[in-house]
Amino acid sequence: MRPIPAAIVFLLLPPISIAAADRADWSLYGKAILSADWADDGDGGSFYLASHNSRIGFRGNYDLGNDLEAIWQIETRIGFDDSGDPFGTRNTFAGIRGPFGTVRLGRHDTPFKEVVTEIDPFLQIIGDSRNIAWLGSRFNIRADNIIRYDSPPVKGIRLSALYKTPEGEQGSDLLSGGIECLWRGVRLTAAAEIHGKTLSAGADTLSDGDREYGLRVAGIWSGGTLEVFGLFESLADIGGVCGADRLAWSAGAVLDATDAIAVSAKYTGTGGVRTLEDTGAGMIAGMADFKFTQKALVFLAGAVTLNGEAASFGSTGLGDWSKVIPLVGSDPWTMSLGLIVVF
Repeated sequence: MRPIPAAIVFLLLPPISIAAADRADWSLYGKAILSADWADDGDGGSFYLASHNSRIGFRGNYDLGNDLEAIWQIETRIGFDDSGDPFGTRNTFAGIRGPFGTVRLGRHDTPFKEVVTEIDPFLQIIGDSRNIAWLGSRFNIRADNIIRYDSPPVKGIRLSALYKTPEGEQGSDLLSGGIECLWRGVRLTAAAEIHGKTLSAGADTLSDGDREYGLRVAGIWSGGTLEVFGLFESLADIGGVCGADRLAWSAGAVLDATDAIAVSAKYTGTGGVRTLEDTGAGMIAGMADFKFTQKALVFLAGAVTLNGEAASFGSTGLGDWSKVIPLVGSDPWTMSLGLIVVF
């Protein structure tokens, strides 16, 4: 076969590039969550500004034809109250989407983590369920080096699975899977997760052969102006220690008092690790918010955590955890006045 002359190839490239650009789309998005907080760690209070996991991102898709498209996303935390994080610290990936579902490669939340993040009205701010319904970063991670699959919804049911690759013989591995069901105003989600040699997204501290397990079930019922939600969590063999188990639960409601004003209340509790005494705790949180639009609101929130004598769970939000370390056996509380802007 005779080679195609370079001049002909050059003449063909511009229209190909233009056609490709017509099939591509991308957007800039983000969320600013800022608040002025007063927090008491059990021995005194302090006042500070908190940026509760504010973020900015770029995402796009490219039409491949035959009902297929390439997708990508780069998302980064913005620290309005500090210098922020390196680029691409949040869900950052590339993948393929089609009639079969979506496959992503890169960095992403696990299905286990999403069971909490998709139901909690106090997410990111003070009173976040993850003050109690988590354990360090072990079962609420955004994992690196992942392969994730999400099925298309079939009769209201959607499946998801994520595998974190070991990245070498001494690396960590993780397997997480979830199911979501929508039925007559009720959304039920459940997920299970197994850790190998890992306690976090980047630390390999379990020995070979050790495993820890997690199970979460959550539900939301929406009926007009009222929404009721609940969560149950079971962790087993925490840290690879047989019998080191823990249960946690959360329940609450959101009432739309008017088109612009909503009030929320929630209780989150745990009995503590079964092999450790007095490690239980309970957290009560309440919030009122005023929506200027669907993309801008202000909120006033408060939360208090009642710890067992050997527990030190907090009541703050994600942007406060490094600023307020509750004392063991104390009952920390927090008040917050904040602003959320979505763009």
